Amino acid sequence: MNSRLKECEQYRDRRSNPSVSEKGKTFQIKNDKKIEVACIRIDNCVFGVGDGIKCDYLFEVPEKKKLFYVELKGSDIIAGIRQIAETLKQTKEVYPGWVYEARIVAGGRVPSGISNRKEIEELRRICNGGKVDIHHKHTYIENIV
Repeated sequence: MNSRLKECEQYRDRRSNPSVSEKGKTFQIKNDKKIEVACIRIDNCVFGVGDGIKCDYLFEVPEKKKLFYVELKGSDIIAGIRQIAETLKQTKEVYPGWVYEARIVAGGRVPSGISNRKEIEELRRICNGGKVDIHHKHTYIENIV
């Protein structure tokens, strides 16, 4: 697994605004201190078509021991939650002691009552207290301090 993660790195550097964009959605990290951040392509790289559902990207912030599992989604929020949960389950052993966070950037509106759905409760459990956030605008900016 470690070698697949390394092979699928889009970049690993100290840029001030590491980001990914797909289908009109963007996830960006505001990195004012310019600490090292890695962006790893998960879907169709670390895991292939036959490996089941997976999220789009994983951002590693080694200095903070923090991971951001990112799904850039059209409108099916529940599918995005499941994709991140499945990816987390399969990669967690590579990152013992890290903080796991989930981010879904959706094009449509977030359905009311989503925070009480069993899928999001399961994702919160898998994240071990890490933040789970669903953002309904096309761009999500995460600040790391």
